[in-house]
Amino acid sequence: VDVAPQFAHIATFAVYRTPHGESFWWRDDGVSSLPHVSVAIDASDARDLTPDEVWVSVVHGFNAWSPLLCGGARTQVDFDFEDDAGEVMVRWVGAEEDWSHGAGVLALTTLEVDLDTGEIIRGTVEVNDAHFAFSLFPTGDERDPVATLVHEAGHILGLDHSSSPEAVMWPREYVTDRTWGRELQRDDVDGFCDVMAPRARSAGLGDAACGIGRRAQNSLIGLIVFVCCLIFIRVSVIGGSRGRW
Repeated sequence: VDVAPQFAHIATFAVYRTPHGESFWWRDDGVSSLPHVSVAIDASDARDLTPDEVWVSVVHGFNAWSPLLCGGARTQVDFDFEDDAGEVMVRWVGAEEDWSHGAGVLALTTLEVDLDTGEIIRGTVEVNDAHFAFSLFPTGDERDPVATLVHEAGHILGLDHSSSPEAVMWPREYVTDRTWGRELQRDDVDGFCDVMAPRARSAGLGDAACGIGRRAQNSLIGLIVFVCCLIFIRVSVIGGSRGRW
């Protein structure tokens, strides 16, 4: 009997970490020990999409990451989507003078992080509607806003770029199939589970058991700027030295 060879899956995902080696994480909801994150959506400057289409793009992009199965257990981040203030702001930038990150940058995610603990304080996603055209049914040079937001939501959750060309977190577009990035691949799920593992294991044990508690009053706050679709990641740290993650 011929038996097909079995190949081990090699994880190629990467997660952001503090200088102390802590992965980035969102504070839990105080009940399930899993994160609850509010997401505000600003579609006022969108050129190609209606406000409803922007909402659909953001909701589907973020919810692609939750819930997922990690080690057989249902693991999720609860996202609340709002019109005004949130812990995460997703903003379409339609005017060239308002986009300062380079014309070739499709979208950019900014995280404010406690560099002592790795806790994410807040995040911002900016979508470059000034230099790119977006459509839910992209053709030609149009980009898919859902695939764009799936990728940026991965950064919001603490994932870095993957070295696997098959992953959603691969830092390049698939020009021949722009909607391909709407579906998470195994490497993306592995990265999510790696980030969420400490929180999932602590479910029901309380903050003390998993080391999640209030930020130290004198903790170091870092402003980390992650650039999508570029080879490098620009990092700026407030009150500390520069570094790369």
